[in-house]
Amino acid sequence: MRRMLLLFTPVALLLAYALPAGAVTPGQQDDFQDGTTQGWGSGVLNPNSPANAADVGPTGAGDHSLQLTSAGSLGPGSRFAAFNTTQWAGDFLSANASQILMDVNNIGATPLNLRVAFEGPGGRFVTTASVPVPAGSGWQSIALGIEPIDLTSAGGLDLNATLGAVTSMRVISAASPSFMGDAIVAQGLIDNVLLCGDVDGDGFEAGSGCTLPDLDDHASSCTDDGSDSDGDAAADCLDLCLDADGDDYGVDLSATVIGSGVDPVGACTTDGSTACTFLDAACIGPDCDDSNPDANVECAEPVPAMKPWGTGLLVLALLLAGIPLGRAVRRSSRGAEAVGVTGGSPEARSG
Repeated sequence: MRRMLLLFTPVALLLAYALPAGAVTPGQQDDFQDGTTQGWGSGVLNPNSPANAADVGPTGAGDHSLQLTSAGSLGPGSRFAAFNTTQWAGDFLSANASQILMDVNNIGATPLNLRVAFEGPGGRFVTTASVPVPAGSGWQSIALGIEPIDLTSAGGLDLNATLGAVTSMRVISAASPSFMGDAIVAQGLIDNVLLCGDVDGDGFEAGSGCTLPDLDDHASSCTDDGSDSDGDAAADCLDLCLDADGDDYGVDLSATVIGSGVDPVGACTTDGSTACTFLDAACIGPDCDDSNPDANVECAEPVPAMKPWGTGLLVLALLLAGIPLGRAVRRSSRGAEAVGVTGGSPEARSG
């Protein structure tokens, strides 16, 4: 009891807001498969606290979800609401959070108007638009935008301050924007609560259900193509040098865009400003034979075989120039081998 009273003192609230922001991560998801509420609650006095419900999720048997119940009227448990102060507390701005996706099922007789709300140092804010879920809806997927443009004040004064250090996020049903939610008699299930965001600013979001899912949300050059063309266990989007034979000579990818993104490999950032750590260093230079590690800068070119008619022309040219064939042979053993001449002047034959 002493601890509960302390939580509601002004000093305690100020200390809570002064704590460093936690780490919310795009792609994080609550699926309730561990049999717990995964940190979702509604106050210690609520007789209808959120509960883990087995075998009633979107896929049926074996799929868990979170059940929310409200009793209407007044007092604890009257409002359709649940909050989370653990994995859903933190810096939503740095996560470049864009929307929250979830599966919902209204199993009660009262229509729901679902929203998400945030509390933090700048006060309370809630999504401007709600998503209506009719009574007896069955499972459906919804999306709630949480960018600054999607939120309205519920008594808060500084939206960026709150989004940069959220202390509590809640899911509520409210016909009009409010932080607490409406007092209604309702019952519903939620599942697969997913945060979409774009930390690296490449236009692709972490999370398989998000718009344009991102291959790597901490590498702006890695969007939707994870190919490894040279088989070195480094995806091309983080590989500065395609080098199949491993001699550090190959094809320079620093100015190449891989996949459907915008940033070339060499311009990769983890968060819009911090350079990526590449999985392969830049090429020393181009490779003349990328299948042979012993051949990179210079590759031997075979001497073309001389055609039979070419041999005759060479002999004729030497004779017209008055050069004894034997002397030509001595001057150039390579020429002699190509021409294959054994005749000539007596001097050449005897020498």
